[in-house]
Amino acid sequence: MILNPPKISGRSEGIDLMRGVCALAVLLFAHLVFWSDLAHKDVPSSLLVVGRALIFVFQKHGELNPFVLAFIVLSGYCIHRNGLRSSSGLKVFLIRRFFRIVPVFFLATILGVYLFGVSSNINGGLASALTGTSEIKGECLAAKLLLIPALFPIAHPCDFLGNAPSLTVMVELALYIFYALVFWKIPEYWLRVLLVISIVVGIFVASNNTKYPTAYNWWQNSSALAFLPYWWVGAVSIVPNYRKLFKARWALVFCSWLILSVFSVFYESAVAAELRKLVFAILIASVVIKLDEAVVWKNPLSMLGRAGYSLYAIHAPVSVFFLVSGYGWLQTLLLTILCGIGCYFILERPVDIFGKRLAFNSA
Repeated sequence: MILNPPKISGRSEGIDLMRGVCALAVLLFAHLVFWSDLAHKDVPSSLLVVGRALIFVFQKHGELNPFVLAFIVLSGYCIHRNGLRSSSGLKVFLIRRFFRIVPVFFLATILGVYLFGVSSNINGGLASALTGTSEIKGECLAAKLLLIPALFPIAHPCDFLGNAPSLTVMVELALYIFYALVFWKIPEYWLRVLLVISIVVGIFVASNNTKYPTAYNWWQNSSALAFLPYWWVGAVSIVPNYRKLFKARWALVFCSWLILSVFSVFYESAVAAELRKLVFAILIASVVIKLDEAVVWKNPLSMLGRAGYSLYAIHAPVSVFFLVSGYGWLQTLLLTILCGIGCYFILERPVDIFGKRLAFNSA
C-alpha cells in the first residue's frame, strides 16, 4: 500500500489554501518583516512581535522554518497523491516533474544572481546583509544548479547566491529524483534504512550544533537526507492506514510536540528541537489530510496558493531589490506578490502545461 496507494483525483482547494498560507507566511515572517525593519524601520510592531514569537517557539536553535517544513510535507503528499503512475512509467514521471519545477528553479537561481548585482550597485552593504551573500562565484552557481549542495555539506556555502529560499527547491528536486529511484529501481528496505540514518544523523548533528555550526546549518536548511523524513511523512499520508492513524491521533501528536517544545525552548535542548520537527511534520500531515478532504470554496488564499511555488521561489531577491530601492514594507509585499503571480502565469503554468502534453505524447 505504501508503494501503490489508492489514487485521489481532482484539484484540492484545501491544499491550495495551505500552500497560499505557507507562501505568504514565509514571505512575511521568515523574511520581509525583519528585512524591512533592518532597511527602513517601518514595519508595524505587531508583525515584529509575531515574527519574533515564531522564532522563539520554532527556531530558537536555528531550526528549519516551520512554514518551509510544512511545504516539504505538502510536497511529499502532492507527489504521492495521484498514485504511483506505474502505468505511465519513469519517463513520463521525469518529464512531468522536470517541467513542473526545474524552469522556475533555474529562473529563481539566475534571478537571485542578477538582482543581487543590481541591489549591490544601489546599496552593497544592505544587499549583502539581507541576502547573506557576499559574492557570486561561477563554480557555486554551477554546483547549485547541479543540486550538489543538497547532497554534500562541503558545498553549503554555495547555497545562497542572492536567493536562499531557492535552496529548498534544490532539495525538493533531489527528493523527486530519489522518489523515482525508490519506486522504479531501489528496493523499499533502502528507504527505511535511509530514514533511520537521517534520524540518527540529525540527532548527532543537533547534539553538536555549536561545535559544527556550518554542518548544523546545512542539515537544517539544505540537506536532502535531512528533509527526507518530513517529505516521506507527507507521502505516506496517502496510505489509508497511516491516513486514519494521523487523523485519529492528532491530539496525542500535538501533546508530544508541546512536550518536546518545552525541552527545546526552556531547557535549551537542540536534540529535542530536532525530534520535534518530525512530530511537527506528522501534525502538519494531519492538517493536510483534513484540508484535502474538506469542502473549501475558492478564496484569495487558495488562488494565491496556485502561484505559491513561483512566489516562494522568487520572493527573496525581488523583495530585497524593492527594499534596497527604497520601497516600504507594504509596497514591497504587494509588488512581490504581484511578481510571484506574474511568474506563475508567464512561466510556471505554460511550461507545466507543455510538460503535461509532452509526457502524454511520449507515453
